Amino acid sequence: MTAAEEGALYKNRAQRKQAAEGLYEAAQNGAKALDEGDAAAYLSTLEAREKLIERMDALEAAYAAAKAGASESARAALEGLEEETRQLLRNVRAADGAAREKAKALMEEYRGKLKSLKKSGKQVTGYTKMYRQSDGIYIDKKR
Repeated sequence: MTAAEEGALYKNRAQRKQAAEGLYEAAQNGAKALDEGDAAAYLSTLEAREKLIERMDALEAAYAAAKAGASESARAALEGLEEETRQLLRNVRAADGAAREKAKALMEEYRGKLKSLKKSGKQVTGYTKMYRQSDGIYIDKKR
């Protein structure tokens, strides 16, 4: 394998690490959006994460195809970047777990609010007239 090909492998791993850093940042932004109760911002972070995951998958496929011909020294140099990337992905997983718990708590809170609104709507309809009289002429109507 030539030095240019090994450089391309290293660049691939560096781009994958950058994408993993972006995932971690998006996870933190998503957690912040959940803390603030901003669903639109949380959804936008999820969309950004999807794009980053697709990018990482493409980089991984290209790397797997080119890795077979790499020398031992190149593989050793790449291992450091791969370990840093793995650590970032572990951090993303931990942040996702915390965000998932926050999302569940918000869902339960909103579910409770919806139930109370539904009950109050039923209570209000109990005070309305059963039959509404329209502007028609009725024979049975007392004058």
